Amino acid sequence: MKSLIYSRRNPYYMLLGLALLGSMIIFVFITITWITRKGHINPPIRIPAIFNINMGILLISSLTLWLANREFNMERYVSYTQLLGFTIILAGVFTGGQLYGWHELQKNDFLLQNNMNAAFIYILSGLHLAHILLGGGALVYLFSHALKNASYVDGFIESQNPVRLTQIRLTNVFWHFIGGIWLVIYLFILYY
Repeated sequence: MKSLIYSRRNPYYMLLGLALLGSMIIFVFITITWITRKGHINPPIRIPAIFNINMGILLISSLTLWLANREFNMERYVSYTQLLGFTIILAGVFTGGQLYGWHELQKNDFLLQNNMNAAFIYILSGLHLAHILLGGGALVYLFSHALKNASYVDGFIESQNPVRLTQIRLTNVFWHFIGGIWLVIYLFILYY
């Protein structure tokens, strides 16, 4: 039986945990700043409708990544690769949607320099988009390996590689974390 206290742990999980904690602190700090300045800034703005659609897209991408992980664990490597590719496509659609949302804000004259509410929306969604691009890069990296190992034998050998398993787990945790962060940001922007 392995001791929970003295067993050696993978340091990458701790590093990811610290990185996620740091990201969460930044998002919380920006949100608290927005709340404290709310009385001194412009009236609220209506968020672009694409943000509503993007919420659904990100939830679906979390589901497809979860399904991909399940397929990998069930040794169905072809469907794992397909679901991973679909998750990447959804990440790209989300990115395009965010850029379109910013365009809509600018078209309605909600700019960084003339509306503090818009500035906070740009900052929060832009910081989140940077996280999406980072997670998307990790997904593309996993997808490139999945394409090389889509056959059962290659996929099975790859599934026994502790480095690849760690990469898959870390990417899953990161992707679901940024999905959760967007849910909180979206609800905050929508109802605050």
